[in-house]
Amino acid sequence: MPGYGLRDRGDQFVDFVSSAFGPDHGDAVRRSIAPTRLPNGVIDARLLDTGKRDGPARLLGSWLGTARIGFEVWAEPAFGRFERRRLIGQATAVLDNEGPDAAVDWVLGNATKRAPSVSVLQADWDDMVFTGPLDAEYYRGQVYDALRAWRR
Repeated sequence: MPGYGLRDRGDQFVDFVSSAFGPDHGDAVRRSIAPTRLPNGVIDARLLDTGKRDGPARLLGSWLGTARIGFEVWAEPAFGRFERRRLIGQATAVLDNEGPDAAVDWVLGNATKRAPSVSVLQADWDDMVFTGPLDAEYYRGQVYDALRAWRR
């Protein structure tokens, strides 16, 4: 499986927290999300809801959801109209369980129409969480509130 340079969302979230609030907060968040990782290193989004309700790890779920939507949009042209929903569902299951590189491989290997451009996904991957109303300032405020509530 080739590496496509798609950053792990958990590491990206920790880097965001570290840059916005300092490395001590980043390390604390890294430790809080460590139990949610599968043996292969992929974050199991289902486990993010089991922690403290207001903790910053819970916000990671929105990053994962945004990445999932962006990935589905990227993969959509690879599949025909009548099979699209089923095959994109399978592709996102691979994304959730095996990570982005495996999901890209799956889409490219199972495309029934034209394969989508990997370079487009690579170019947009880091910015996918900062689209529309969910920009960096929005997340900075959400993380700030979560860190305050979490540390109480």
